[in-house]
Order: sequence, then C-alpha cells, then structure tokens
Amino acid sequence: FTRDGRSVLYTSDQGTEFKTLRRQPASGGAEETLVADPAGDIEAFVLSNDEKYLAYTTNEAGESRLHLQDFPARRALPVPSIPK
Repeated sequence: FTRDGRSVLYTSDQGTEFKTLRRQPASGGAEETLVADPAGDIEAFVLSNDEKYLAYTTNEAGESRLHLQDFPARRALPVPSIPK
C-alpha cells in the first residue's frame, strides 16, 4: 500500500512478457503501470517512506539489477556501481 492507503502497488505479467510494477487505487478504478517494459521480471520493490523514491530489482538473464526512480516524476535516477 502507499502511505496514505489509497493505492496498492504490485507486480503482474498480465498482458506483458515480464512482470511490471503497477498501482491500483484501493477504491477501484483503472490500474496504472508504473514501470513498463522492464528488461526482465521485477523481483522486488520498495517505496521510500516519504514516497519520493522507488527502488526495484529486475532479473536480467539470471542476475538481479538495481534500479532507482524519482517516484513522483517517474524518472530514472543513477544507480551506484554495486560489485557482483
């Protein structure tokens, strides 16, 4: 759930090749795709407490890859280099 409890965040591969991140209003209504066309399934995600940042991992050819996003703007942010 989002902090205000108005939306549910979840992954689904319905209608897509890979699992995407989606948001569904808790009161019903149209779902919104938050991360479309990932290079692999979204494995896990976390939204910061202030809902400014989204971190998620994708499984790309058997390796987990970290992604960061400015959540309100839906803009990718640079990810520090992480050793394999």
